[in-house]
Order: sequence, then structure tokens, then C-alpha cells
Amino acid sequence: MERVVGLPFRVVVCAALVPPLSDPTRCFGVIPYIDIRSFHMGPVEIQPFGLLVCIGIVASYFAAAHRARQVGLDVGGIRQIVRLAAVFGIGGAHLVHLFFYHPEGLAADPWVLLRFWSGMSSYGGFVFAITACARRSASAASRTD
Repeated sequence: MERVVGLPFRVVVCAALVPPLSDPTRCFGVIPYIDIRSFHMGPVEIQPFGLLVCIGIVASYFAAAHRARQVGLDVGGIRQIVRLAAVFGIGGAHLVHLFFYHPEGLAADPWVLLRFWSGMSSYGGFVFAITACARRSASAASRTD
């Protein structure tokens, strides 16, 4: 069941997860779906999700580097871990999206493997980023928080 509420964003209510209520907008645990459209900066189309991922990667590096300086860890090691997590996280997110959610698209056009902007899965990003960092070194656990 999907219901659009008169708010600036859509509220999607799943009937299997939420008990029946007279007014679905009054229940807790509803995740809003916010549709933010892409915008153009000259000839380049900027996708909001990609921009937020980029901001998250940069902000996580600065936060981790700041914390590393506080506890006396090598900032170069933090930089390597953030790079590994970003590269393998984005790559893994795209691979999981293709293999598990759209294998027919992969079979029809193998070049879609190189089009990272065509879709991502957060599960793949988490699993590949954590695996890449853990395989990098045993001391990576001391740098993660």
C-alpha cells in the first residue's frame, strides 16, 4: 500500500510493516521518500545522490584525520583506508546492484560494468569497503570507529 500525503515529500507506508492506523501520517517508523531532482552546472548534470556520497567521503576523511591526530595515529594510514573504502565501496555497490538487482541489464550490455552512475546498492558498498579495509592490514581495526 502506498499513500502520498500532502507534505513537500512523499511518505510511503508499507502495510506489512506498519499496523493499520486511521491516519498513517501519525505512526512512527515511516521513512520519507524525498525526490530531489538532478541539476545542471554548465554541461555537467549533477545527481544529488552522487554529490551527497562525495560530501560524505570527504567529511569522513576530515573527521577521521582529526581524530587520528588526537590519538596519535598516522594520518597517512587514515588516508589510505578512506581511499580503499571509497574505491571498493563504490565499485562493490555497483557490482552488487548489477548482479543481484539487474542481471538482465548486465547480460544485455556488459559495458554497464563501467557505468558506475547507473546504479548502486548500499549493501554492496558496505561489504566491499569493510572487506577491502580489513584485508589491507590487521592494524586497520585500530583505525576504524
